[in-house]
Amino acid sequence: MIRSGVAATAALAATLAFGVSGAVAAPSSRTPLAKVAAHDHMAVPSALAHAIKHQVGLKAHDAIAGASQTSTHQQELQASDGMPLDLLGLSVSLTADGHTALVGAPGRTVGAAYVFVDRGGKWSQSQVLQSPQGSATDTFGWSVSLAGDGTTALVGAYSANDVAGTVYSYSLKNGRYVLDGHINAPDGAPGDEFGYAVSLSGLGNVALIGAPDHNGFQGAAYVFAHTGSSWHQLREYTDPVTLGEAYGASVSEAADGLAGVVGAPFANGAEGAAYAFSELGSSQQTLVGDPAAQPFLFGLSVSINGLGNRVLVGSPSANLGSGAAFVFDQGKGGYTESQELVQSDSTGADLFGYSVSINYLGNAAVIGSPERNATDGSAYTFAGNGRLTQRRELPDPAAAGQGDEYGDAVAISGLGNELLIGAPYTNNAQGAAWAVAN
Repeated sequence: MIRSGVAATAALAATLAFGVSGAVAAPSSRTPLAKVAAHDHMAVPSALAHAIKHQVGLKAHDAIAGASQTSTHQQELQASDGMPLDLLGLSVSLTADGHTALVGAPGRTVGAAYVFVDRGGKWSQSQVLQSPQGSATDTFGWSVSLAGDGTTALVGAYSANDVAGTVYSYSLKNGRYVLDGHINAPDGAPGDEFGYAVSLSGLGNVALIGAPDHNGFQGAAYVFAHTGSSWHQLREYTDPVTLGEAYGASVSEAADGLAGVVGAPFANGAEGAAYAFSELGSSQQTLVGDPAAQPFLFGLSVSINGLGNRVLVGSPSANLGSGAAFVFDQGKGGYTESQELVQSDSTGADLFGYSVSINYLGNAAVIGSPERNATDGSAYTFAGNGRLTQRRELPDPAAAGQGDEYGDAVAISGLGNELLIGAPYTNNAQGAAWAVAN
């Protein structure tokens, strides 16, 4: 598959023939996507349109509820060896303290993931993780996740091994991430796309990994535990409804490693769905968006807070393409929709909700809207104790009508005071990520 930003809902419709190899969303003439589409090592079979996954932190704080609406400091993170079509920023992750960032660049020659560290308010690149197999078709860096405490990192390469997919695990040793193994699905097969989405628990000892094309496009999500020096499977979740829903296209794991959520954006004729489990091994609960919002591709992005009692689900083509994100809170009877979030100034086809991330307590969130402002993109912050309200819009700091798609991927720290926002199509798709003090 070629992951690309989508200029309008009509472009997304091109992917609805799920299960047909090579279905690709039509690129916008306003962005560098035509070049991306021609980039051979990104041309791998898939019928998915997109999947962004985000992680939550380990420690909590409630000060974010009083966040101001003043201007915000942002710093651009660029690869020291960046080249056009690297797609840096297609996937992003932050540690709980917001001082370490992992940014994927799957379009690079053999794929890469870059580690950036904040020291005294100044971000700098500290390490480059590259595909151990060195294959130009692995899409290494398509998905990334950092543990809340920063001790573990995962990098997904969903098209490795004849698109069976694999995930690489790294441990932090003496300030650097060292490859300590790889994770494969025990029942994996070519075409499964294992590693399309990855998420780690707060301590990095539990991983939730999506494989949306598993078992004839039924899809699956796997829970693995890290003990000693290896990973072993704890459970496999599969789509409880039907085939072809892209179950596993997005995943998010709670800090304790017991609760999680899995997106299936092609469920119900691409209205979409998400499936949540509140304890490891418990039955899944189906989450769907309010029909009044005309949800479409609901579940394309998902995020669960650190406590596991609040879920945020993006539906970027809801409301006729302007997008929405839905909040679900856990009660005695399970998760119930409590709120629909929309941006205050929609212009239509903004794809608000294309990416979502919620903090540990669930009282702060960032939501990407990469098609806003003629595909320059924006991100929106929300905060509040109980109900979330919009605090500010963060437009592309480098906006120049070039289709940066700022907001294509987002992450938030555990306290909610640090953000990471990807803009993979900036600078001829070389890409960048922006660290934002929220």
